[in-house]
Amino acid sequence: MSTATAIQQLTAEAAQVFDAAFDDFSSCSTGDRFATLNAMTEFALQHQAHLARFAQVLEHSGSSLSSVAKDLRYSSTATLLQHEVGFAKGQADAYVRLGKLLQHREYPVLAAAIEAGTISSQQAIIITREFDRQRNHYDAEFIAVADRSAVSFAEGQNSSQPWSPEDLRDSIRGWFAQHDPEQV
Repeated sequence: MSTATAIQQLTAEAAQVFDAAFDDFSSCSTGDRFATLNAMTEFALQHQAHLARFAQVLEHSGSSLSSVAKDLRYSSTATLLQHEVGFAKGQADAYVRLGKLLQHREYPVLAAAIEAGTISSQQAIIITREFDRQRNHYDAEFIAVADRSAVSFAEGQNSSQPWSPEDLRDSIRGWFAQHDPEQV
């Protein structure tokens, strides 16, 4: 069985499971609704992790031209993601950046969390953008601490809920401001 066929089969099976879960949702208990919510959240995070990994593969796999996207007649990986996955330009560019992060591991804790699907792509994009904006102005030790802290907050390890992308952005900016207010 080809990889494409396996993915298509998995998609069809998932659709059947989701349809059943959605049909049962209105009549199930509150506890079962929480369990369904948690399962859907986990599935969505895993899907986002797979898309980031797919962007990495598209960008960094060997090709006869300069990229797999060009082999497939797209001008860039971001353009391929726009047309084939339906991403807006900014979202496609952000996924390409996440793919590069997975390849080069500049922020290793963040890369591991993306691969594990423990944080959303929106959280990862915010963290990456803020770190990229500031990393040349701070030492590696501070960036490593910020990497661990940001992922911890994004996953909700220090509170009952994961932090929203906006809260993460504001906190990361605050960390940089506290570390070196003159630079910010």
